[in-house]
Amino acid sequence: MLKLNIRWAISSKLLVNHNELEHVSDFGTTSLDKIRGCLIEGCNQIKAIANKVDGPFLANLEELYVKILPALESIWKGPVALGSLNKLRTLKIEKCSQMKDLFTETGNGGLSLNFLPNLQMLILVDLPNLTRICAYKSFEWPALEKLRIHACPNLIELPFNKDSATRLKLVEAEQSWWDALQWHDPEVKEILQSYCSLG
Repeated sequence: MLKLNIRWAISSKLLVNHNELEHVSDFGTTSLDKIRGCLIEGCNQIKAIANKVDGPFLANLEELYVKILPALESIWKGPVALGSLNKLRTLKIEKCSQMKDLFTETGNGGLSLNFLPNLQMLILVDLPNLTRICAYKSFEWPALEKLRIHACPNLIELPFNKDSATRLKLVEAEQSWWDALQWHDPEVKEILQSYCSLG
């Protein structure tokens, strides 16, 4: 039996159990629009957090932690409405073996260049099939300060250019992974190298 555990905090913590859920957005946008912190763990059927959502979704969410979702393919599938995840500051994804990319853009809606305008910390751990974070290298990442990547062997490119992620202060990763990365612009590697803590 599938058991879904979602904990979120507004002024208190709640625990919701649900069976056979494939997308968290199936709960509906209005029922989740005040959530500020969310942990999703051990849900065997979830394929995406959001799937083809009409209107802003999780507009007040500040922290999202995703762990051990064996069927998860992407955080977001389909067009992203303006205002979605606008306040997200921390995103950590861990031990999701089927995840291929964080954001799958389809249709004409796509992602705005200023998507995730307040994201400060991005942590990706033990995602063996992850191949990309997103399709666009022109994302601004205006608030990103820390990037941690561990055990993501198939992630061979980063979605940055020389003008993005101007507040980045720390990149934590394995030396072997960093050495294997592919770069379209060597200048980007030089910029990021100065922030690296490689082990």
